[in-house]
Amino acid sequence: MSSNRKLRRAQQSRGAQKKGAPRPPNRDEQRRRTAAERFKTVGSDRLWVVLLGWEPLRAERMWLSQSVNDAVRGEPLSVQLAAFGNRSKSAGKVDEDAFGTAVELWRSSGDDYQPGEPTPKWEYLANLCKKLGLGEPTADELSDDWEVWTSMSLAAPPRKLLMDSLAQTEQIAMALEELTHSDNATAVANVTRALWQALAYGDETTFKRVRGWADDWLSALSASR
Repeated sequence: MSSNRKLRRAQQSRGAQKKGAPRPPNRDEQRRRTAAERFKTVGSDRLWVVLLGWEPLRAERMWLSQSVNDAVRGEPLSVQLAAFGNRSKSAGKVDEDAFGTAVELWRSSGDDYQPGEPTPKWEYLANLCKKLGLGEPTADELSDDWEVWTSMSLAAPPRKLLMDSLAQTEQIAMALEELTHSDNATAVANVTRALWQALAYGDETTFKRVRGWADDWLSALSASR
């Protein structure tokens, strides 16, 4: 085969790979997604909250933001107030006028993310959260949290990679245990299996134990230095 022919084939191959490559996620599109679009899989909403590891009030603030966003996309205000009511005990304190104002400010502010420069919708929602007993977040904090909240699809590939790595680590640890009959190798296998299950099923109890163990281990490490 001539050099020119080889070059053409290589270029065609690269072109085919480029055409088949997935397009990068559109962040504006992800920010605009309704809850129904964002959490298509049953239970994915609970799994996402557990994976984030946020305190309840922080998650409730995002459900308020999600409800406002969904109203902007065309859902009736009453429907979104009810949706928020299913997520928060504070929903009964929201009157439709205040919610409607939040919707209008959200619509006029747009969907851009501006670090350190929160748009008016976040200023209003920060004050509304305080009135509802949802903590005292700043507009910056709400804006930053919304950027994280809307990144669920971006988190899927690294989550899968982490789960695959844990599964492989468990298999290697079990292979080591078969050779050594070591309780330590068994413990490593059990820990990696527990971490895998926590990531797969949103097991908050396991995550809580892991956080506690990690904190204790870091404290002991610092004290030994």
